[in-house]
Amino acid sequence: IEKDNNERRRTNLISKLTRSAPIMKLAIVVPFTSKDWDLVANTLSNWTSLGHTCPSISKLAYKPVDLVFWYNKDFNRSSISRIFRKTVGEILLRDGLRDCFDKVQFLSANLSKIDDGYPNGASNQFYQLFLDKVPGFTDRKYDYMAWLEHDVFPIRSGFIDKLVSEVTFEGEFIVKGSIHRGERLAPDKDNSDWVAHINGNALYKLNSDVMVDLLRKVMRV
Repeated sequence: IEKDNNERRRTNLISKLTRSAPIMKLAIVVPFTSKDWDLVANTLSNWTSLGHTCPSISKLAYKPVDLVFWYNKDFNRSSISRIFRKTVGEILLRDGLRDCFDKVQFLSANLSKIDDGYPNGASNQFYQLFLDKVPGFTDRKYDYMAWLEHDVFPIRSGFIDKLVSEVTFEGEFIVKGSIHRGERLAPDKDNSDWVAHINGNALYKLNSDVMVDLLRKVMRV
């Protein structure tokens, strides 16, 4: 029964996507540094642990999803560029993930020493994608991005299909994801150093004046 239900959901999504005009364009963004590239590769290997990640998208001639690896420095000049490209390419082909994406990109944030480092580095990488013109990203004209750090793992098969469905058929939104579950933003705590660290693992609307305004306000805190 479960197998039949899964097949029915796949058929329904393919039908909806082929009829939809337009399909929202999604970038799955994986931020990383030279210190955690192996963790990113390990996480990528686990994307198919629960089954096919994109059984519907893989059957479409047009893939509305790109996979973007977003490096904190200059990726092409880094010592890991060759081994990381090779490792990612092997995983994508081995696990059938390449069929989920139109393009797979390795882009560089080129952060300065002042802007890099934990915890501000990841936040500054996040801000760039909204506030700056990033070659290979801004010109691709994505409608939404899914920000997925290396410690995030899928809890269901078909999760890429689900992400595309969320941004295409569930109405317009600015941010969609889990609420903050820590204590850093509790009303009785000094959270001034934590407010700017808003790059949670979630779906975000790009090219949104509301989102840009929010980010600029947060950066002034």
